[in-house]
Amino acid sequence: MSETPKQDAAPSQMAGQPPTLSDEAKRNLIKSKMIGATFGGIVMLLMRSPEFRGLRLADLEWLVLPALTRQQFAILESHEAKLQATAPVAAVLWAMVSPDVDKRLSTNLTEPMKLSLEEWSSGDIPWIIAAAGEKQALGLLLRELTSKKLAAVSPKIRVKDANGRVAIGFIKPTQVTDTSSAG
Repeated sequence: MSETPKQDAAPSQMAGQPPTLSDEAKRNLIKSKMIGATFGGIVMLLMRSPEFRGLRLADLEWLVLPALTRQQFAILESHEAKLQATAPVAAVLWAMVSPDVDKRLSTNLTEPMKLSLEEWSSGDIPWIIAAAGEKQALGLLLRELTSKKLAAVSPKIRVKDANGRVAIGFIKPTQVTDTSSAG
């Protein structure tokens, strides 16, 4: 005697069709996919950067996720007509820190700029925590960012001089800087 196996999935799921979702569930699904795509784009740019390519997967948790959850990031994308594809070409992650965190970031120049989740939005002093991407695109993104979202106060950034020494700089909206060693 042949017995029909029990089916746990709805017929539409079994046939490869997505389940019927409420409008709210659809919005949440789109939001989740956008966060994943944004995370992936940022990671792709970090992988190409000499400053960040040695990061461990665990480092992404303290470097990228806080910026995503607090909307403290900007990405510049470029469309390649020939390939009919869009890809990120530059990304910037920033934190708004307290005076205490600012002091730590300004004095411990050889230490990574590792912030706790709470420190990412602990004050009103802007710091560029990571900047990666094509040099020209990164310059455009930083100018856009400092002329709009971070226009009130020039953000601080760690940069390396010609001898490889780390120094603190400020990015002004009209300033054109060599951002190839930001981070």
